[in-house]
Amino acid sequence: MTETPPHKRLVKARINLLLKQPFFGTLALFMRLIEDEHLPIPSMATDGERIYYDPGFVMGRTFQDLVFIFAHEIAHCVLMHGLRINGRDEERWNIACDYVVNALLKASGFVMPKDALYDAKFEGMNAEEVYQKLPKNIGGSSVKPLDRLMRPKGKSGKPASTHEIALIEERWKTQIIQAANAAKGAGKMPGSLQRFVDEVLEVRTDWRSRLRQFATERTKDDYSFQYLNRKQLTMGNFLPGLHSESMGTMAVISDDSGSISNRILGIWGSEIASIRDAVRPQRTIVLSCDAAVNHVNDLGEWDEFKLESYGGGGTDFRPPFEWLEERGIRPACLVYLTDLEGRFPDQAPDFPVLWCSINKRAKAPWGETLYVDD
Repeated sequence: MTETPPHKRLVKARINLLLKQPFFGTLALFMRLIEDEHLPIPSMATDGERIYYDPGFVMGRTFQDLVFIFAHEIAHCVLMHGLRINGRDEERWNIACDYVVNALLKASGFVMPKDALYDAKFEGMNAEEVYQKLPKNIGGSSVKPLDRLMRPKGKSGKPASTHEIALIEERWKTQIIQAANAAKGAGKMPGSLQRFVDEVLEVRTDWRSRLRQFATERTKDDYSFQYLNRKQLTMGNFLPGLHSESMGTMAVISDDSGSISNRILGIWGSEIASIRDAVRPQRTIVLSCDAAVNHVNDLGEWDEFKLESYGGGGTDFRPPFEWLEERGIRPACLVYLTDLEGRFPDQAPDFPVLWCSINKRAKAPWGETLYVDD
């Protein structure tokens, strides 16, 4: 097949990346270039495995712009932006992702096209954080992304299955490691880019260990015969129990919108019960919520802990925080099991919050996000 002039220009841009930005250049070698005159907007697009381009767009851009936009597509793939839309407004999400990618490329030494979206206030944020700060109607404004994100497709041509998405993620992680090694070998791995790669490849701590650590960090543990170990009491053994002197109130919230399976709810609830036995908070507030607070369980130190599902509607994260604030309750810590799909409070509370998310492609705009599986 004879290469067209647009294809040749993109190949030259890829060679330029290999020589000057080997991290992006190496990753570009893994991407197929596909000419497409019927893109939603006449520019470039990626589905995480291929880069589509409008020939007129490619021929109308300067070579410097093409190099930037090629790297721009690669960065979207590395950050798996196409996999993280999760029901959000697609144009608003695309714009948020462009702000993130362009800030990264600027910090890595690229020269941005004049029409590339950039705002210094978004530097250091992820796409979820930027999305929350953008106006809801920004999609219909003059603010336009350079390209178009596309959802990944499976072998059948339909949207990729969960299994296929997992394979794409693993393949990209392997390719990122190869690209980072190539860039380091060439002495062209800027510190900002290295931090970016480290974040993408971060080895996540076992969620059970981190959940327990999060709770126990808020306590001052000591042993006392005043707080006997309940399990030992049933066996007739009188041993001192572990007592938390500083853990006053612990808040536990579960997402009742229907996105959390009974299996996950049971596993997570068991971990919370075990942690509660260890840190022994004086009070545990258990809230089940979807778009409202559906059920409240106010437990004392020795009351039995149990999680159940009561709702099944949409998700709004504001009601439980409002419920606590209205009653003047400031917990030592709050843990929230959810899929992170919903509206967040505009302001973070003045106490530690751990979002235990079943959705690995989303991150809360504030607090700590911990990914949970079975």
